[in-house]
Amino acid sequence: MNQDYSVTQAANIGAFVGMIMLLLNYFKINITQEEVQTLLGAAITLGSIIVSFINRYRKGDIKLSGVKKTY
Repeated sequence: MNQDYSVTQAANIGAFVGMIMLLLNYFKINITQEEVQTLLGAAITLGSIIVSFINRYRKGDIKLSGVKKTY
């Protein structure tokens, strides 16, 4: 996964981690920052896979099943 984020995106990710910690503390769920970072990393990875699939499908490069189209 490419880690070359813009400064704005890096700040957004940092703010997102803080927001997750605040929400979990509000609901009395105590987890460590490392656990939040792991969950966030997994969510970013999953999100990037989904975005990549959607973009390739919209482009017409693959079918909905994920199989490459033959022309």
